[in-house]
Amino acid sequence: MHDWASTRERIAQMALELFSRSSYAGVTLREVAEASGVSEAVVRHHFATKDALLAEVLQPFLDAMDEAIDGATAREEAVGPLLRSYLAVLLDHRPAARVLWSDRAVRATAPGMRAAEQQRRIVSSLAGPRADRERLIRIHSSLAILRLAATELVAVDPRHLGGTLLQISCEAYAGSR
Repeated sequence: MHDWASTRERIAQMALELFSRSSYAGVTLREVAEASGVSEAVVRHHFATKDALLAEVLQPFLDAMDEAIDGATAREEAVGPLLRSYLAVLLDHRPAARVLWSDRAVRATAPGMRAAEQQRRIVSSLAGPRADRERLIRIHSSLAILRLAATELVAVDPRHLGGTLLQISCEAYAGSR
């Protein structure tokens, strides 16, 4: 008897690993099947399309980011906690964040569009009602620092990244006041 749930989880985990090491467009369902130790038919049984597989592997990251954003407020004193929560989600879900933010093909998918909407919500929360161009540039720079470091410095232990990245990001943001 097969444990379909664990097979599905193994397929999703291997797909995330492959997508984060290579690229979404560069990985086939056949490669996911081989890495998972199953046939391509089994992969297609669990995930009708590669887009459905992508959506499943990115879902935990996107849900965690929604929770982080929903927990924040637009008040100035919420800047530190929002950036800290944003960074924590990026570091807790590094492979998914890498797939989302380092792979242009993913940005055109439903999960990519959801992530873009999350970014707009974060910027709106940090910018407030009367953001000028300089403030918006500083906000985007602050978020980009966290995103790029969390996704590109994969050889660095996340525990060593957090404090330094948060400090640099807050300094980039601070000029926007």
